[in-house]
Amino acid sequence: MRNTRILRCIAIFLFSIIYVSLAKRDETQQQQQHPPRRHHESSSTKKKCPQQQQMHNKFHQRLFHNRRHTQQQAYRMAVLSYFAYFEFHKIAELPQHCRGFQLVQDSTSTRDVITDALLHGNIALSDLMEAQNMTNTRQLDFNNPKRYSFQYSLYNWKESGVAKVRFHDTDMLLSTSNNGKELVIAFGGTASAGDLSTNLQTFESANHSSFFQGDGIEGSLHRGFLNAYSRVDEGYILPLGNASHSMPLLREIHDLFTKCEEKARKKRKNNNSTSPQISGLMLTTEIYEGSSKNRNNTSTNNDKEKRRSRGCHLKRIKLSDILRQIVIDALQKGLTVHVVGHSLGGALATLLAGDVIVNHPSVSVKKLHVWVYGSPQIADDTFLRSAMNAAPRLKKFLRGTGRFNRFVTLSNRCKVDAIVDVTKAALSERKKLGGVHGSVVHFAEPRYLLTDAQSSAAAHELDQYLNSLAETKSKDPLAIDLPSLDLSQCVRESNASSSKK
Repeated sequence: MRNTRILRCIAIFLFSIIYVSLAKRDETQQQQQHPPRRHHESSSTKKKCPQQQQMHNKFHQRLFHNRRHTQQQAYRMAVLSYFAYFEFHKIAELPQHCRGFQLVQDSTSTRDVITDALLHGNIALSDLMEAQNMTNTRQLDFNNPKRYSFQYSLYNWKESGVAKVRFHDTDMLLSTSNNGKELVIAFGGTASAGDLSTNLQTFESANHSSFFQGDGIEGSLHRGFLNAYSRVDEGYILPLGNASHSMPLLREIHDLFTKCEEKARKKRKNNNSTSPQISGLMLTTEIYEGSSKNRNNTSTNNDKEKRRSRGCHLKRIKLSDILRQIVIDALQKGLTVHVVGHSLGGALATLLAGDVIVNHPSVSVKKLHVWVYGSPQIADDTFLRSAMNAAPRLKKFLRGTGRFNRFVTLSNRCKVDAIVDVTKAALSERKKLGGVHGSVVHFAEPRYLLTDAQSSAAAHELDQYLNSLAETKSKDPLAIDLPSLDLSQCVRESNASSSKK
């Protein structure tokens, strides 16, 4: 029996070598006959930015050819960052097929498994056998469960002690994988006046807040970003998916929502009233009138009534305590946790990861991953250096492990995303006023994404990050199975199809 298995393995290995050799020969002949067209490479691009190809070779190739499936995962996380901006509370109910997504390329062919195994040394016979029964990568089975499903939306979190002024407006989306082994916390970026107020605040001494605990931690942190994560203690929780499915990963937040519902139900019973303004169940649309979050509101008056019974208003409980506990519980169970965000959301994602790594040294972070897109600086080099000395594993996490992924777009005029260095530019001439002790720095080197944006400001848009990641595979651009990235459009399409029936 054992000899049979060995012979079978040898046969499969030899077949794989022949198969890949023939595939490479066919591909070489095809390239000679029809040279492939490269994305992001036009005559105008070459004239405006001759260094772009050098940047591509130095950073882009290093990113996507040294680690398995990094490109696809980076795209998935960027998609979730995109959905973190969406105002789920303005939709009465999402259609089932709009509550999650998967890549069209998520299914794997036998050829892909063999090629990847030989090129990267990851030979798994079980994957090879399983791939023989899979469809080609270009086909999609819509009956399969989504790769990631939306579970909870946490939105409009602010400091409760500040009356009439909203210094922060922290939003995020919590999602889980269909196999229950991954948790994704995606922070939304700047989308309101409260978010703008967060961005415009200056730096403060790390010792002033005492948020990061450790011997000898010095330097400065961005006051707005830190407070938008650590001090907000009032906001809303809205369930989006199957609570029973997500409970093992999100038990903490599920229990909070359940208790809040029970409290609201008791108050309604005692007051013999069905008023939607009762504290504890206060998801009303009046507070959004005049808000600068000007996204499409497709709901009707009846939809508003439905929304009031779906969300929960929490007070006097810090958002950082909720998120930290969720992440710690997941990591202690051996699950993979992704913390992601674009722009302001990237800064908040970095703070959440830093909170767990520095303040909770007993928690393993081997399965913690950070994905940030166009994130500004959150600290100076004095803080970063002292934090790495206080928590040596922070340095290992940031440098060389591939678990802290910072993406920056590069426009065709050799200009990087304008926001990534906006903090440093704003404080360069007034360090004393800003409270900066050293030089404002990023926590990790960037991984550049080439874009056709005409300006560094346009390069900051999340659409540019998504397009750049998708078009990196010129032969087969990445895509998801949702009808549209705009969930409002997804809802309209679903309503239109329902009305036709």
